[in-house]
Amino acid sequence: GLPEPSDAAMPIILRLHMVRHGETEANKANYVLGQRESPLTAKGISQAVALGAFQRRRRQTFWRAYASDYDRTLKTARLILGSADEGGEGEPSCSSDVG
Repeated sequence: GLPEPSDAAMPIILRLHMVRHGETEANKANYVLGQRESPLTAKGISQAVALGAFQRRRRQTFWRAYASDYDRTLKTARLILGSADEGGEGEPSCSSDVG
């Protein structure tokens, strides 16, 4: 849950991080994908891993993580969060309601 402040007057500061998925094969080909699948490229994987490493160096943890149910978004989120045995944040919540 949310952290409890020790002093009632102390504000709780929450940060919202919004991240788009890493580069996909369709992105690389300048193809507008819409709601179809395209795998991440090596660059897309590197982008997500680098962002995750950056967040861990800053010692930023995530209270919640959400991703759509597309493979590219779930893989990006998992790479950013890292696996449990790498000290990551775990598994993102998934939503199929991407409108």
